[in-house]
Amino acid sequence: MRYLANLNDLLNLRKGEVWVVRTLLLFSFFQTTALALFFTAASSLFLTEYPIRTLAYVYLSTGLLLLFLNGVYARITRFVPARTLMLAEVGVILVVILLFRIGMGWAHAAWLAFGLIVWHRVMSSYLSAGFLRLALLLFDVRQSKRLFGLITSAETPASVLGYLLASALVPLIGTPNLLWWSAGALLGALVFLALLTTRPGTLTFEETSTEAEAAPPVSLFRRGKGRLGDFLAALALTCVFAVLTFTLIEFAFLSQVSSRFTNQSQITFFIGIILAMGQFAAFLLKTFLYGQVQRRFGLRAALLALPLVLGLIMASSLLSGLVGPTLLLVWLWVVIMVANDTLRSSLYSNTFIALLQPLPRRMKMLGLDLLGNVEAAAVGLSGLVLVGFGLLDALSLQYFSGFLLVVLVGWVAAIRVLNRRYLRVLEQGLKKRLLAGHALSVEDPATLRLIHEKLDSPYPGEVLYALDILSKHRHGQLPQMLKRLLVHPSEEVRQEALAKVDALRQASLLPEIKKRMEQETVLALKKQALRVYCKLGEATVVDEVTPYLEATDEPVRTGALVGLICSGGIDGVIVAGQRLNDYIYATQPEKRAFAADVIGEVGIYHFYHPLLGLLDDEDVVVRKAALKAAGIIRHPRLYEPLLQAVSSPDVFEVAMNALIQSGEGVIGLFERELNQADYNPVRMRRLIAICGKVGGAKSIALLKDKLYFENIEVRNQILHSLSLCGYKPNAAEKEVVLRTLHAELADAAWFLNAMEAIGLASTAAQLPYYALLIRALEVELHHLKRRLLLLLSFLYEANDVLQVWNSLQLTSREKRANALEVLDVLVAKELSSIILPLLEDFPIAQQIKILNPRFPHVRLSPTGYLQKLINRREVPVVNVWTQAVTLYVVRQLQLEALTAEVMGALSHPTSLVAETACWTLQGFQHDRLPENGASVLFQKLAQNAMNSRLLAVEKVMALKTTRLLSETPEDILVDIASILKEVPVVVGEQIVQKGEIGTCMYIIYEGSVRVHDGEHTLAELKNRDFFGELSLLDAEPRSASVTALEDSFLLRLDQHAFYEIMADHIEVTREIMKIMCRRLRYQNRAVAEMKEQLQQRAASALEKPA
Repeated sequence: MRYLANLNDLLNLRKGEVWVVRTLLLFSFFQTTALALFFTAASSLFLTEYPIRTLAYVYLSTGLLLLFLNGVYARITRFVPARTLMLAEVGVILVVILLFRIGMGWAHAAWLAFGLIVWHRVMSSYLSAGFLRLALLLFDVRQSKRLFGLITSAETPASVLGYLLASALVPLIGTPNLLWWSAGALLGALVFLALLTTRPGTLTFEETSTEAEAAPPVSLFRRGKGRLGDFLAALALTCVFAVLTFTLIEFAFLSQVSSRFTNQSQITFFIGIILAMGQFAAFLLKTFLYGQVQRRFGLRAALLALPLVLGLIMASSLLSGLVGPTLLLVWLWVVIMVANDTLRSSLYSNTFIALLQPLPRRMKMLGLDLLGNVEAAAVGLSGLVLVGFGLLDALSLQYFSGFLLVVLVGWVAAIRVLNRRYLRVLEQGLKKRLLAGHALSVEDPATLRLIHEKLDSPYPGEVLYALDILSKHRHGQLPQMLKRLLVHPSEEVRQEALAKVDALRQASLLPEIKKRMEQETVLALKKQALRVYCKLGEATVVDEVTPYLEATDEPVRTGALVGLICSGGIDGVIVAGQRLNDYIYATQPEKRAFAADVIGEVGIYHFYHPLLGLLDDEDVVVRKAALKAAGIIRHPRLYEPLLQAVSSPDVFEVAMNALIQSGEGVIGLFERELNQADYNPVRMRRLIAICGKVGGAKSIALLKDKLYFENIEVRNQILHSLSLCGYKPNAAEKEVVLRTLHAELADAAWFLNAMEAIGLASTAAQLPYYALLIRALEVELHHLKRRLLLLLSFLYEANDVLQVWNSLQLTSREKRANALEVLDVLVAKELSSIILPLLEDFPIAQQIKILNPRFPHVRLSPTGYLQKLINRREVPVVNVWTQAVTLYVVRQLQLEALTAEVMGALSHPTSLVAETACWTLQGFQHDRLPENGASVLFQKLAQNAMNSRLLAVEKVMALKTTRLLSETPEDILVDIASILKEVPVVVGEQIVQKGEIGTCMYIIYEGSVRVHDGEHTLAELKNRDFFGELSLLDAEPRSASVTALEDSFLLRLDQHAFYEIMADHIEVTREIMKIMCRRLRYQNRAVAEMKEQLQQRAASALEKPA
């Protein structure tokens, strides 16, 4: 088994790929053997029956026949299932081979030899296309680049076997009887194809509807407008140059064979030996170098290798024709044929077809059909070119060399265009496409009539769209229409109409605004109408608005206060200012909070003094309102209180938003805190997050020198914030980014080596504990991968690189593969060749094999790795969860040799690590406990631990095993674990009462509970189940009661504390929403199934006789 695992690693095979690759190899082997035997026989028979010039008409006939057959094939695919069609394709070719052999037994007809060489072309085209179609369905773009070299490597030994077998068999059985052997090999291929297409789960034919595949390939350019159409055009042009080159080289080679040999056996022997040499060289390249060439040099190098090598040899042949003997020229053409066969088989064909992989699956199949038609046309074109050479009597090798050199130049140019358009297609596949609408002309009577109709629409969306068009064009009928909309039945429309009157200062509508102010029943709109009325009427309306200052409804008072202060002139300010002053110094906190809200809505820069006192208010609600107002006013005198509030658990989120609104002016205040040695990681992370949201040159200057910050959580935030700022380093700074990239990759190598060493050395008893540590290291690698992409986004097109990360989080294998392909094309090969294996999740052994030569690593024992992980001063630095898990493992495995490191962890600034270190020491022998100063710290931690039944580490593990948080990374669960409250309950105790307002969720750590409505039991829950989760998001009355069925131990998560966690970690919110959506879908399915069952029962009851 170990030998097989090593072999799979050597061949770069992943889990689940082995059977498919093995079966494909066998299918390819038998199919290629059949082709080699058939080609050798067909070429020999043709060359003995016809002069070489006739070969031009073979190509012409082949092109026409292929175009005809492709048209028939396209029609058939509309009616025949894909699985049946694949099998029928090989079956029909097999029957035709048998018919050719039977026909040759009846009569010696020259046209059969002509038909054989034509049919070889058809057979080769359809068998190759069928194999590639199968591979396109089986593999994504990354698998294609990695595995196509392997799955097609069987072609080479098969070709060698076929050619050598033909050379050996001809003297014994004669050339015509090679067709029997070819048919037998193709029958073997048919068997393996049947296994591939009938095994469940191997191919999903439903995803590639035959109707889609049947669409005429010629319509593909029309379907693929824009970048996709340009890409396919470049692909087709490259295909034409390639096929023209291949065909002309084959013609030149066969012409030399025809001129040197006349005997059938000699021709067969020579062709077999020469082509076998080429295929053997191709086998070595394909098996051992193809994947490495792709990874190291990319598609461009793989595509350019063949035309450049052929061009070099072609130039040599031209030179030898001028200065050397004819025999040298002839053998140079033999070398050209071998080189063409070698590189075409090993590099070009695989890479060329891999270009189709990023396309949508339907377009891949259409693209393949398009290439089939282009190839047929190119073969026909080759025939016409050769007929032209014959008519001009210019079939000498020198003329051929010159003409082919011109074709090769065109081929290289087409590849350069293709490479550029391939990248654009990849980018387009990852980005969301937005349709830009055309501007409408409101001067057109028909358009204006339509807009009038939409303004009377019962659908608010249509009304708002029509209003927006009129507003943008400042149409003369706009005031009239706004007057109508101010009394529209939809609140949304009335609100927008008021906003348009305000923005466009439509003073002529003042009477209508007054009516709206007096008659409006929706308080928010009444408030808006008051402000607009003050703005349009200014000092003239102060007396009319003043009574609204006494309104009982807060929104109405707000509208009056803000309107008078902002637009009522001196009189308005005096009247409203006195009332606002009363609110500022009121004893009731709700009035002080109201005053802060009004100051924020007024938004006058110099009107900040009242906020200084409100920002220091003892009431949280007042402080939050003052912070919001400070963010709107943005006066520098308010910055310091805002900065202080960032550390407050109750108001930090509001304070951060206020600082973000304040803009670049606050960034200079962060520098001292971000550069001090004794820092608070949580506060620092929040300040850096503010830098990212504010953006600008000041934020970048503050953060760009901290790319490899010592604290992992802070480092993650720094890179994320720089990305939000759009950081693009200059030449000197690029070197720093590259050094940071290499430092991160060195850390990745360390983590991978640690995981492998720990995994290999673990005994059965140790494995459950070490598995926790390996999982923690996987989380470290997850964050490290994101950091790598963030660093790459500084060096390359940021949107493309960051979209790669988003795509990697998806479950779609194809989207992930296309994302990685974008990265492979964008990033320099010396970087992508070591980063991509990490992102593709290669097996650990393969990743180590790639990284260790670049980043040498001294292999440690498992204990040595544990020692480094505990000591936070060592590189690589890890997050607190990994350190805590390491300490937990040390205690469980009783590794007392690490006592010194554990003692050092007692002083860790994070309680999670310090608490776990204390617990670990308690599990060691007492004579090893700390002394002197460390003893005091130890005793304090031990005393604190006595107040809690569970360690924070154990709480994290409990959270991870609940369905609600199972997909949330453990390093984020650490923060949630810190706010969990332990709740022991006794049997019969009521935990939740139906109808009470829910403000928390419970997780059952031990025991069981009953969820019930009165005496009716709804559910029974036990260990790791949870209830009340909706209360985390919305405080509503409980829908059922919950009572303990036995003595139980619960963990309570309060809504208020959880909101703080969500404010700091958007990932938690995302995961909660995903779980809630899944549960909702599950419940919808359950309801639908129940409804269906009830309908079936009702139908059955009706069918029963009375």
